[in-house]
Amino acid sequence: MPPMNDNDFPPLTTEQFREFRDYIHDKSGIFMDDYKTESLRTAVNTLMRQRDILDYDVYFRLLTHEIHGDDEFKRLLDLVTVNETCFFRNPGQFDALRQVVLPDILRAKEEIGDRTLRIWSAGCSTGEEPYSLAMTLLETLPKPEEWRIDILATDVSTHVLSEAQKGCYRKRALRETPAYYVRKYFKKMDDESFCIDRGVREMVSFSYHNLVTERYPALVLGGWDLIFCRNVTIYFQLESVRKVMNDFYMGLRDGGYLFIGHAESLYKINDEFIPMHLGSAYVYKKDTKALINDLGEAKAGICYVDFAAAKSVRPQAASRPAERARFRREEDKTGLYAMAYEHFIKEDFGLAAREAAKLTRIDPDNVDAHVLLANIYVNQGRADRAMKEVSVVLDLQPMSTKGHYLLGLIREKQGQLDEAVREFKRVLYIDRSFALAHVNLANIYRTRHMATDAVKEYNSAIAGLAQNPRGEWADFAGGFLEDVLIEICKRNLAQLA
Repeated sequence: MPPMNDNDFPPLTTEQFREFRDYIHDKSGIFMDDYKTESLRTAVNTLMRQRDILDYDVYFRLLTHEIHGDDEFKRLLDLVTVNETCFFRNPGQFDALRQVVLPDILRAKEEIGDRTLRIWSAGCSTGEEPYSLAMTLLETLPKPEEWRIDILATDVSTHVLSEAQKGCYRKRALRETPAYYVRKYFKKMDDESFCIDRGVREMVSFSYHNLVTERYPALVLGGWDLIFCRNVTIYFQLESVRKVMNDFYMGLRDGGYLFIGHAESLYKINDEFIPMHLGSAYVYKKDTKALINDLGEAKAGICYVDFAAAKSVRPQAASRPAERARFRREEDKTGLYAMAYEHFIKEDFGLAAREAAKLTRIDPDNVDAHVLLANIYVNQGRADRAMKEVSVVLDLQPMSTKGHYLLGLIREKQGQLDEAVREFKRVLYIDRSFALAHVNLANIYRTRHMATDAVKEYNSAIAGLAQNPRGEWADFAGGFLEDVLIEICKRNLAQLA
């Protein structure tokens, strides 16, 4: 039997195209306009030929099958996504990275003694971008061997990830690569084939990841310093782009940078990033300490850097009224806090953190907003972020019971029990009715087999909960009412008897 070709398949009907298109969009965020009907048909036909299937409806059932569908869907994505790229694509962005962004990040790291760099290349295709980043770091860091460098590269196409891990490329992929880099970091296999240095290859970890439908890669120690996601969201619809950019914002550490493609913009997508015009490139910085004026606008506008005038310039934003970064209040301060607190109660910590962070930018001295943000970070297990917010709280209000209680919680979670006990006692010195501090002390004493002290604190907690059923402690009770907490304390007392 002769092999099938496209002529053996009927045209995709409008209904069939939309069925495939909507499924692809729901699963990946990639949206195909109507003019791509024929390209989608070609991709689907290719896979149908391999399966000896002639009916689109039969193939769609295979694609959506509970067991086999995921692997088949990844194969389809390999065919409908465009992966043509090259090393050091958009040289202006790499100039900005070398001359401004990395020096700024390194200064901040040096100040706190942090020797780690965490970089995410999202939508990495066949690996040219993350490898370009690795080479840039090797050339820019004074002593790269003294740094722990984590570069994660992800994509929805398993085929391109497989190619990326091989690290071998045709000559065309090096068309933007300076000759110095080619000589130093590539081995020429023949006139058209080059393989990248093993040391560079080992700096990058590759993994499958879907930006729209999956949780974002978790980091044990803080957020990303750099996220590169260039020419990826051009395939997404507006709602998906907003989600991705908001998630990027949450994933970056304060002071981190986002690089997107020339054809992409955050205009009316996300107003939290500070746009930076560095040479010929636009990049976006996460800076929660940006000054906000009384109108809710950033006093600092876009940063302009002329590379001809300076080798390395710290990005200090300059006032440009026509191109200011806009920060508009969605509600007044009270409404914004209520919105953040509502998300917190629902345990939607990502949205809660976004709203609370907005409020701290609009009103930097708002203690309640900083307390809420610290509480969110504690619940997310982000101790470093929580500590920063607690420090702000205690600078503004040194006798804040909530601030000292949060500090106690952080120390307890870190296993620093002596420090935790000291903070909980400090809370009770300020306010004896802060019932949860008694509970926390009792739990620590119980783990240390200090039964007498534990009993005393549980009894004090019961008395405090009865006298002050909805005090300041309630914000940290995880939704538990006083009667439930009293019952827990009584049960623990019975076990100690």
